[in-house]
Formats: sequence, structure tokens, C-alpha cells
Amino acid sequence: RLDPLFQPKMATHRDAPILRCRRGCGLPVAKVALMCLTACRFTIGLTWTGSSLFGETAPSGCIPHGERQLCRRKALQLGLISGLFGGTAPVQSISTNNPGATTYNDVEPRPFSKEDPKSQIKAAYLTIGDLQKLECWETLDCDGDDIRRYLGTVGSRSPLFQLDKALKSAMFNVDEDKVPDIEEVLKNAREADFLAYSTIFAIASGGKDPKPIMVDCKNQVNKLEKGLQAWTKALGS
Repeated sequence: RLDPLFQPKMATHRDAPILRCRRGCGLPVAKVALMCLTACRFTIGLTWTGSSLFGETAPSGCIPHGERQLCRRKALQLGLISGLFGGTAPVQSISTNNPGATTYNDVEPRPFSKEDPKSQIKAAYLTIGDLQKLECWETLDCDGDDIRRYLGTVGSRSPLFQLDKALKSAMFNVDEDKVPDIEEVLKNAREADFLAYSTIFAIASGGKDPKPIMVDCKNQVNKLEKGLQAWTKALGS
């Protein structure tokens, strides 16, 4: 005999058997379980994003930052956990842009051909130049997800999406002494992406100023621009 706390709902041709909980029972537990499930699914999704954009993630899954190794997944879990127990629901994105500001989704991507690595690298270089021109850098209130759209880590419109393939295809047509290592370029892109994402959770937690993180992100974007500039020049673009 089933525990009287639960009542079985009989299956029909439209639904499978489930256990229906009496009204009011276990709501706090169910809420926490649902939020934890959301957190787990979200962190898995982010890991997939990094893998699909850059071919593969760093071996350790961590990115050097200062004196510590910050892991993308760990940072996300900490942000989500602080939301769970700090009275704030987990969020997937928070817009930090001013209302009405132009985002990457509002502009036409730089044209390039997937069959022409040279054109993709040049388009990627120009795209980072467009990113650097955003007015939000002056006030350090750029939208973290919008930065990631330029970097090709949110969506696939940016020429930086799967940039690693273009660089590897073009490496035989350049003097390796005149261009930075491919891994160095991709590392700058990964770190800029990580820092842009970190600003979202700094805002969500409410306990950390996102502007110093945005400064670090800007520095990585500048390094990425210089690396892509060298590649573009070496390819004669």
C-alpha cells in the first residue's frame, strides 16, 4: 500500500503514471530541487558552448587569472549557488547595456566565406575593431552577453565563431615568426569571453563591482585585436 502522503494518478492514453503530491506538501524541497536541476543543466550548456566555438577547451578547464586558477564551471556554480541561497533566482543573462543601445544582433556581421580562411580572419579582425569602438567601454557598463556575441561565443553570426579552424588552415601561408601562436590568439578570446561572462554574475550577486572585471576583459580584447591584426597583415589581407 502506498504512503497516504502520495496518491497515484492513473495513466491514460495521453499521460504516463505519476505520483501526485497532496497540496502544500514538500514545496520548499521541490523548489530547491528544481533550481539545482536548472543550475546543473546551465553549467553543462556553457561547457558545450566553449567546446563548440574553439574546437576544444583548455586541458585543465581553468583559465589563469592573477594568482589563482579560475575555473569557468566553478565560477558559474558559485554564482548560481549564491543565487539559490541568497534569495535570488539563478539567471542565464543580465543585460547591463543602456536601454535602446545597439547590440551585435542589430548590426550586419562582417562578410566572409567559410571556404576562405583568409577572409574569415580579416572579418574577425574587423569585428573585434567594431567591438572596441563600443561607447560602453568608456563607462565600463558593456553587456557581457553582447561582448560574447562579438567574440562568437554566443550565437554563430560572428566571424570569430570557430576561428580556430580558419587559423589552422591559414598557418601554412604565413611566416610563423611574424604571427602569434594560434593558441595564444584563442587564449585571449577565451579569457575575454570568461571575463565578460563573469561580469554577469558579479551583477547578479550584487556583492561585487563588475567594472574591474570589465577592465580586464577590455585588456584581453585589445590583445586579441593585436593578434588578429598581425595575422591579417601576414596574410596580406
